[in-house]
Amino acid sequence: MKKIDASFDEMLANTSAVVRQEVEMEFALSNRIYELMTARGLTKIQFAKALGKKVKVGNILSSDVFYNDDAEVNDKWKKMGVLAVE
Repeated sequence: MKKIDASFDEMLANTSAVVRQEVEMEFALSNRIYELMTARGLTKIQFAKALGKKVKVGNILSSDVFYNDDAEVNDKWKKMGVLAVE
């Protein structure tokens, strides 16, 4: 089961009761879904497919380069399985 770490608890302490309740419900829902998945032996990919979702597995590139002079850089990243750049 997933746990909220202490620093996250501290951050939530400074929010309204309504926001804290929403966050707690979201974690409870996430935990319940995780419990159901593991009880049935499903991976996240299998679970998503069972819900009819398209699944893509790959890398996301994070870079400090705003503009890249290499015109073929996207092709290079694509060959490495990069699906997106942020």
